[in-house]
Amino acid sequence: MKNIPIHSFLIDDESSIPFQLVELTKEGSYDTSIPHRHNYYEVFIFEKGGGEHNIDFQSFSIKDQSIHFVSPGQVHNVVRTDQSKGYVILFSRDFYPSGQSRLREFPFLNNNSEKPILNLNLQNFHIFQPLIASILIEQDTIDSFGKDLIKSYLNTFLIHCKRLFNTTINAITSNNDSVSFNFKQLIDTHYLQIHNVAEYAHMLNCSEKQLSSASKKELGVSPKELIYSRIILEAKRLVLFTNHSFQEIAFFLNYQDASHFAKFFKGKTGYSPSYFRENGKKYL
Repeated sequence: MKNIPIHSFLIDDESSIPFQLVELTKEGSYDTSIPHRHNYYEVFIFEKGGGEHNIDFQSFSIKDQSIHFVSPGQVHNVVRTDQSKGYVILFSRDFYPSGQSRLREFPFLNNNSEKPILNLNLQNFHIFQPLIASILIEQDTIDSFGKDLIKSYLNTFLIHCKRLFNTTINAITSNNDSVSFNFKQLIDTHYLQIHNVAEYAHMLNCSEKQLSSASKKELGVSPKELIYSRIILEAKRLVLFTNHSFQEIAFFLNYQDASHFAKFFKGKTGYSPSYFRENGKKYL
């Protein structure tokens, strides 16, 4: 099994794809049925469904008129039937026209939702077809305006997704100025280095009590639980989908040694890292 790189996926680098829109029927440069991850975004647009899409230990059926979102760092694999068809949009954080901070506001990106999926009726799905057609046209143009137009279409695409996500999933997008929203963003950026609630409270210019109250009220969990859940998510990715030693994983996650990491992992999952590595795929 090929090792998933043990780095944070927090920034774009030379492996990032600025932008591509490709048909799912075409052969790619790698086998999408093998668990993998990228440091860019992928948006799968399924016109015709069939198969399963596994994203971070959750399995989602691929349905007709559905859109699936995969963010940088998420481990996923797509097992499609021959009948399924559609497109996938790939884009880097640096390509997005409104900046990286704006991408964190979308409820289906960056670990903001446990179900980053839109299953749509035909009427809502038709909203996206002209945008896809326009992007395909601009990809083949050579004038200087094509890139700007694609950025505009991508922005429109994601805004439509945000509206439909809030409507169809009955989700409420967090107030972007709220303590809990900013707390989640800070965790996603600093979870490797900072495990202490007090440090996050200091960064947010509030007391630990205020942070705890906001987290429990708006997110339903304590600040410490939210920090631990993000660490455990990354730990599961690395334990199950890489061959890195537990010592390497422990150091990466800022634990003193493998024994401290193993105790933490078992306390949160109920399994030792070694057991999860050997048996974890049945818990997907």
